[in-house]
Amino acid sequence: MRAELFNILALIIWLLIGYVNPSIHLMFTFFFYPLVFALSLALPHYDFSNYILIPFYFIAILIDNYVFKIYLGHTDQVGKDLFELAFYITLCASTVVLLFVSYSIQKQNTTNGINSIELIKNISYVIFCSAISLLIFKKS
Repeated sequence: MRAELFNILALIIWLLIGYVNPSIHLMFTFFFYPLVFALSLALPHYDFSNYILIPFYFIAILIDNYVFKIYLGHTDQVGKDLFELAFYITLCASTVVLLFVSYSIQKQNTTNGINSIELIKNISYVIFCSAISLLIFKKS
């Protein structure tokens, strides 16, 4: 549970930074979220499943982008394009990091190791959640 609270607090702090200085938020979001997701591995998860944590991480990215878009409301085309590019880079970097996070969480939750079927299932679940996040971003 501490990892989820850490992620929520990081989201709130990052949104406040984006409100005060939007250029820092826009330029460093793709470093920030993968770093937060990797650091959350060090905190206990209380045996949460990947089926709960991975969508939570992608929802955090979507909430950040949605709130950033609402408060800054890029009116020119260049701002919209930079915002969209930052989202794509953040989503790709976070997907790669979440593949490792998913593997580590599954490894912590199992006692006898991960077989190849579970590994393929974890990889496909992360990619599926990433694709759903991309579709939600495109619709909004």
